[in-house]
Amino acid sequence: MRRFIYYFPGVSGMNDTMLRDRGAWDRFGGIGDKANAGYQIMAVRDGPAGGGVIVAPGQNEPAFRPGDQQWIEGPKFWVGIEDLAPCPEDLVRVEGIEGYDVTLGDGCVWRVPRVLRWDPHRLSAVSNLPRVKTITTVNGKFQIDFKVRPQYQAADAMARGIFEAFAEERVMTEADRFRAAAGILAINYRIGIEEASLLGLIDMEADTEMRILHLAIDYPAYQAQAAEFAVMGVQYSEPRIED
Repeated sequence: MRRFIYYFPGVSGMNDTMLRDRGAWDRFGGIGDKANAGYQIMAVRDGPAGGGVIVAPGQNEPAFRPGDQQWIEGPKFWVGIEDLAPCPEDLVRVEGIEGYDVTLGDGCVWRVPRVLRWDPHRLSAVSNLPRVKTITTVNGKFQIDFKVRPQYQAADAMARGIFEAFAEERVMTEADRFRAAAGILAINYRIGIEEASLLGLIDMEADTEMRILHLAIDYPAYQAQAAEFAVMGVQYSEPRIED
């Protein structure tokens, strides 16, 4: 079984609440998944940074081999490759978002979710994420509204921030671009910046980072329509995002 394993220093156990507090819950469930696949815990005295616990997704006990595994330290926990490096099919979420198949730095094909969709008729970007019906009050009257599912709202906000940065030609720092690209991939896969680093997903020569961000917000479609309008002599105003 190809999987990542997770090391939490300085603790003697682990549970769902602790995983959430440390920002690791989405590696085991969350976002589009209806439930996590379970995990196994192993206490260690000689982990990557001393005593702590190693947590592995699934039902098999972690295999920890000091000095014989590749590890990377993240802000709140460590991530290691247990045996063979995981592939996209090992990390894919139960419920994913349609998008574009892109070959990343590890040589594998990953599905970049299209979080925003450019609407050429409205001349605006709209959410492409699953939505639910809600009711709102407008001028004292109830009406039906549609909102992005709660578990996808953080992803929706992230994509809107990326779109606005491109539209306003704001320069994103290298660190922000990397976090954003990993965050986009995390919508469809159980990964984060640590896993993306271990797998070498962001190939700077191929500019995969910017390609991920562009595809996630459907920016090529916006650029194509802007170019078409320019040929027609139509002045194109700043793009909008609609709810």
